[in-house]
Amino acid sequence: MQARASQSIKHNQPAMRMALYYTGVRLEAAARHLRDTPPDSWPEGWFTNLPFDVDSYLYFLGILAADKAVQPRPPPCLSSILRNIKDTQLLYLALQEMPDTNWNAMTIAKEIASEWEPILDAQPFGLLDAWWHTPVPNYRTSRRTESVVTEATTFFRGLWPSSGLSAIQGARRAELLAKQEALLAELSQTKMELKTANRTMRESWVIFETLSRLQL
Repeated sequence: MQARASQSIKHNQPAMRMALYYTGVRLEAAARHLRDTPPDSWPEGWFTNLPFDVDSYLYFLGILAADKAVQPRPPPCLSSILRNIKDTQLLYLALQEMPDTNWNAMTIAKEIASEWEPILDAQPFGLLDAWWHTPVPNYRTSRRTESVVTEATTFFRGLWPSSGLSAIQGARRAELLAKQEALLAELSQTKMELKTANRTMRESWVIFETLSRLQL
């Protein structure tokens, strides 16, 4: 399983979002390599490392899922991997059948980090610990959340926006925050009205008791 993030970094949404898209790029780079390699020549550790990369991606996705204003776009290869991960030949065929336009994890990331330019001139695109190219001993232990965030920052060259949101998502976030502020203001007003009503009721009760005693 993916090493769990410390609470401080787990609640840093831009960092988690950056790690998610970085992990998506890694996942697609690995899938590209498997697509272009005959199955009998696939790296020996692919059947443990590829599922671990999937698990890492789903872990970051799960952290962000609670934020309704954020709607991450998974790399299209993810569905093919999830459906066919247990069968080498089926996975190979599924990756072969994916159209070129669906290999777009970097394009998806660039839509958010618009100033960033991906490295496309060489494999593995500047990714560290690319197990699909060379054996990586203890691959799982090198994929701790804090390490992944550090790698992602280097990979995106510090150009990931601090909000981690696209313009559309930013507008949606602003809309939700405005609604939240309006609800909080309404709640505050209601509490004040209740306090006033309670005070009025107490005063009325005092007057009632006073009048009752006078009548006696």
